[in-house]
Amino acid sequence: MKPATTGRLPRLLHAIPRRLASVKLGSVLVIAVFASMLAAAFFPGTEAAGFFRSIGQALELDGLTQVRELTFQERFETPPFILLVALLSVSLCFSLYFRIKGE
Repeated sequence: MKPATTGRLPRLLHAIPRRLASVKLGSVLVIAVFASMLAAAFFPGTEAAGFFRSIGQALELDGLTQVRELTFQERFETPPFILLVALLSVSLCFSLYFRIKGE
């Protein structure tokens, strides 16, 4: 490893909390969570599940014949939604930390 690049990694790691604390990122994450909840409320997804189930039965694929629609509650327990909410929580915590530290 070159000596010039050894100082670059700590600077990069030091900048990550500041980037997570940005207001722009927090705004984008709040909008993404809101859009996910809105999509879950207005698009139940039963037609898509039925469509994929029909394709699976037509092609005789065992994995696709097991497709079922997600209930309203299950949509909020999916890994992408949980990751989105966790990232928003971390962003808000870092933002709060840096604002309190600045006071």
